[in-house]
Amino acid sequence: MPGRQVTTYNKTREIAAKGKPEWFNIWNAHIQARDDDAAKFLDFSSQVWRVEIRAGKKHLKDHWKIRTFVQFFEKYGDVVLSALDATRYAIPNPNDPNRARWPNHPMWELAIDACRSDLAEMTTFVPPDKIKEVIGAEQRQIILAQLSGLSLHMAALDGISTSEVADYSETLACELEQRFDEDPDDTKARPGRIHGRYPFL
Repeated sequence: MPGRQVTTYNKTREIAAKGKPEWFNIWNAHIQARDDDAAKFLDFSSQVWRVEIRAGKKHLKDHWKIRTFVQFFEKYGDVVLSALDATRYAIPNPNDPNRARWPNHPMWELAIDACRSDLAEMTTFVPPDKIKEVIGAEQRQIILAQLSGLSLHMAALDGISTSEVADYSETLACELEQRFDEDPDDTKARPGRIHGRYPFL
């Protein structure tokens, strides 16, 4: 299966072909629960279309950074809405060759509206790149604070006064550069290993 699939088909025909009339009982129970006098119950004369969104493991992991069921629950709405936005069922305009300008089919708008309302609790409305940026910036601040604290410890060990700390940072930078040069193979290999510790990257 590719990373993501969006498919649309006539569910009524499938039910008739596979002999699964119990679907009408399920749908009609939901319709009755809405307590809507204008709602009509469904049967084989009804035209029920299904919009189905599928997302593979690789797509969820690489694009959305989803690795657990908790993360999937939190971002499920984002995954679905993103698919409906990237893949559209539009109404062709014979006078306009630019498909990007073709309007969405009413069924597509219904699907989008339903997802926005029904999946609101599972939607962050934040694109994965923005989430990655925020988490990365937060992690960077944590590491920067650690570096600052360790630098002050080194300054104290070397007998550096408070007024000399700023200049001492240049000395530390030179010592770090020398240390990296002492083992170039490890210096080149380590970033790749460290990268694996940050699943949001």
